[in-house]
Amino acid sequence: MKAAVAPGSLPSVPWGRTRHLAVPVALAAGLGAPADAVAVPVGVDLARPDGDALRLVGDRGDSAAYTVAPAGDVNGDGVGDLVLGAPYADYNRRRDSGSVYVVYGRRPFDGVDLHFLETRGGGFRIDGIAAGERFGTAVAGGRDLDGDGFGDIVVGAPNATFLGRREAGVAYVVYGGPRNGAVDLANAPLDAYDVIGGRSPQDHTGRSAALTADATGDAVPDVLLGAPDADSRVPGATTANTRTGSAYLVTGQRARRGVPVDLAAAPGDVRQLDGSVTSERVGASVADAGDVNGDGTGDLLLGAPTADRNDRVDSGSAYVVFGRDERSVLSLSLLTPSLGYRVDGASTGARLGQAVAGLGDMNGDRRADAILGSPGAAVGTRRSAGRATVVYGQTARLRLDARALGTAGFSILGAAAGDAAGAAVAGAGDANADGLADVVVGAYDADNNCRGGSGSAYVVYGKFGRAPVYLSRLQPARGYRVDGARPGDRLGWSVGNATGFAGPGPVVIAGSYSVNAPRPFAGAAYALRRGVRKTASRRYATRLPLRVLRRPGGRARDYEGFLSIPVEATAGPIRDVYAAVYTFGGRRIGSTSVPRLAGRRQLDLRLRERLRGGGYTVVVSGQPDPARYCGRKSRELVLRFR
Repeated sequence: MKAAVAPGSLPSVPWGRTRHLAVPVALAAGLGAPADAVAVPVGVDLARPDGDALRLVGDRGDSAAYTVAPAGDVNGDGVGDLVLGAPYADYNRRRDSGSVYVVYGRRPFDGVDLHFLETRGGGFRIDGIAAGERFGTAVAGGRDLDGDGFGDIVVGAPNATFLGRREAGVAYVVYGGPRNGAVDLANAPLDAYDVIGGRSPQDHTGRSAALTADATGDAVPDVLLGAPDADSRVPGATTANTRTGSAYLVTGQRARRGVPVDLAAAPGDVRQLDGSVTSERVGASVADAGDVNGDGTGDLLLGAPTADRNDRVDSGSAYVVFGRDERSVLSLSLLTPSLGYRVDGASTGARLGQAVAGLGDMNGDRRADAILGSPGAAVGTRRSAGRATVVYGQTARLRLDARALGTAGFSILGAAAGDAAGAAVAGAGDANADGLADVVVGAYDADNNCRGGSGSAYVVYGKFGRAPVYLSRLQPARGYRVDGARPGDRLGWSVGNATGFAGPGPVVIAGSYSVNAPRPFAGAAYALRRGVRKTASRRYATRLPLRVLRRPGGRARDYEGFLSIPVEATAGPIRDVYAAVYTFGGRRIGSTSVPRLAGRRQLDLRLRERLRGGGYTVVVSGQPDPARYCGRKSRELVLRFR
């Protein structure tokens, strides 16, 4: 941790001598309008939605909107459709067989109860074949694979058994066309869908899926699948490596309709991309990157969120692999600048690559850009606030470090500790009509509006340059925030863009897989039309409800090896209080812990060395009384000595 103060700003104190140090005041977070509150523009509060927010709610136990994606025009009516994954649905008496809902584009823009989807002509449901396969864990659409003019979709069932290979995983290609009523794949005609089966037991093929516009130069869309628990088997990779993960680009779907694909048979129309580091889990996320390097062929994005890079455990990585007309096996350890490049997470536990997405051109340089989610990243002292890294299209580098992107991109930084911003990311189209691509970032664990775990999604507008975007102080010119309706909804678990779903222009989709109303664990998705409503900014506390006393004795003091700070809990008792003092360079030199702090008290931090000239930072963390203080996470107070 590094304190944001200038060196030499703290006067020298002889060891064992008393010296009073002034502490900045106004770091209290009370219950009214706390001094440390931040004002963030709210485009939509889903507890009070307006006519531009459409709700699509699932059936009992579905966890609908666990995944969301544009479906293209599945029924041929000229309006874009939407596909929602519900991997825990139990239709046909098959527990956790899973389902997906295809929802037809809405004109007018009215709500949908997925329980009545087919009977009201709003779309149809597709049910998984076997119990426990979790059909709908991944969904992708927006392309016409077989050339019949209807949008097709790909659905992942990562726990499915294929040819006796337990949990090898399966991806189903379901072809579009007019339909009436639910489709049970266990009884569907064989020409209604195709199967792509995993290579080995427990590969979990289909954990992620995408459709690419053209990654081989043949002007035909391709299928991209992730198998994050596959073991490497590529020459040049260590065969003992486990859970390195793999991704598969399956081409030629138009000519092969009706013929299943067995990835273990090394078919000639599959490009295989294998991880090479134990447990990096390549393929945990995949996406169509667009044309990143400007060669006219689409490129690929692969996430590996548990990779250990640069001595940072679980920092994560993402790979940009350039498209080419090639059907071969490639170990990503052999990546060269002509084949692609790698982006590494900024810190231990960041999990960069948990989510990845192509954006289009966000900075106006005519190359496709990418966004990479790091939900575990810390932002300053805010642990797991999360971040999303935007990487501009390029060809010049083999490796990038999200900690020091330079001119290669910029970061979007989470607002509060534990928000997990970046757990889901997607392009948002051009939401503000300025000609630049925008992004949507999910923060499913945010606690805004005193609703613990309600979640939020942020739409961030495209921009030039490398300056970071702070979600804690997002301004209307830079984007807006969407807040979940109820505690525990987890809005932002999934996000997407369904352009054309409500007529011309982009529609942002945000999923809340744990919505419990009107049915337990039904899940819901919200479709939001372009434009920001004129909703007043809301204020919410982001720091610990603790203040430093100003009265006599209200100064920090170094005395006989202790740094003493008199404080007062302003919103009821605080549990599990921990305070630590850090040097300007981020080295901890003293600490203390208190099981429970109520009212006024002095925090005595035992020092391991004497205070010297320079800036010091004290970080106090703890859990406020949930009965009196909104939010459920441990919060922090930061004191800087100048």
